[in-house]
Amino acid sequence: MTHALEAETALTDGVRHGVITIDGAGKDYLALDGNVVRGLSPVSLTIERGAFVSVVGRSGCGKSTLLRLVAGLEKPTSGTIRVGAERVDGPPDSARYVFQNYNESLLPWRTVGDNVRFGLRHGHGASRVSKAQEDELIREHLEEVGLGGTFNRYPSELSGGMQQRVAIARALAARPELLLLDEPFSAVDALSRGTLQDLVLRIWKEHGLTVLFVTHDIEEALYLSQRVIVLREKGGGIERDVTVDIPYPRTQVDFREDPRYLRLRREVLSLVVGAE
Repeated sequence: MTHALEAETALTDGVRHGVITIDGAGKDYLALDGNVVRGLSPVSLTIERGAFVSVVGRSGCGKSTLLRLVAGLEKPTSGTIRVGAERVDGPPDSARYVFQNYNESLLPWRTVGDNVRFGLRHGHGASRVSKAQEDELIREHLEEVGLGGTFNRYPSELSGGMQQRVAIARALAARPELLLLDEPFSAVDALSRGTLQDLVLRIWKEHGLTVLFVTHDIEEALYLSQRVIVLREKGGGIERDVTVDIPYPRTQVDFREDPRYLRLRREVLSLVVGAE
C-alpha cells in the first residue's frame, strides 16, 4: 500500500461540527545537518462549517504543510488544531484528502469501481451492504462526477482529469464532512481544470462540505473560494486573509470579467509577490 493510500485510508469517520480551529500551529523540521528548518510559522485561523477556503503563496511557503497539519498527517511543533470539538492528534474523523498526484493515490491494478469501493468501505458510518447495493452506490458516485460507464475500466485507461474525478468520487463515497485538496488540478490541462473546478463547486454546495483547498493558482483560488489565505514566503505564516465578496453561482467567463475579481486578483497577486 502506498504512503498516499495509507494516509487517505486513515482519514475516515466523522468531523463532528465541520469547524477547523488553528491556534498558533506551526511546524519545524530537523535537517540532515542538525539545523532546524522552519516549515510553517505559527498561524491562527478559524474555518466555519460549510466554508470554502483556499490557501495560496509562493513555493515553499508552507501551503501543503498547513494542509497536512489539518489532515493529521503531520504533527505541529507548536500550537493546536481542532476539527469540531476534537484536537487533531492524527487523521481527523470524517475527512478526506485528495492528493495532487492522482496516479499515486489510485490503485492501478483495481478497476475504477473497485477504487471507489475502497472509499465506500472505509468511510464515515460505513455499514455492511450487499455487493449489488455497493455497486449501485458506486455507480451513483461515478455518475455524480461525470464518469458513468467507467465502472469496469482501469485507471490507466483514463485521462488525467478523469483519474482525478475517480479520486474525488472515492472521497465522496466515504461521506466526508471535510474535504482537503492539495493542488488537485495542477497536473491536468487547462480545459479539464476548469471543468473540475466547476465540479468541485457543485459537490461543495450539494453535499454541504467544508473545503480547505491548496493551490498555487491565484485565479483558481479566487474563482472557487469565499476566502483566500495568503501565506508569506519560506513558511513565514499568514500575510492576509482575503474575503472574496462575489456571490455564487459563478461562471468561468463572467467571473473573470467582473471588476471585483480584477480588483481581488491584483490585491492577492501583489500580496504573493510581496509576501517575504
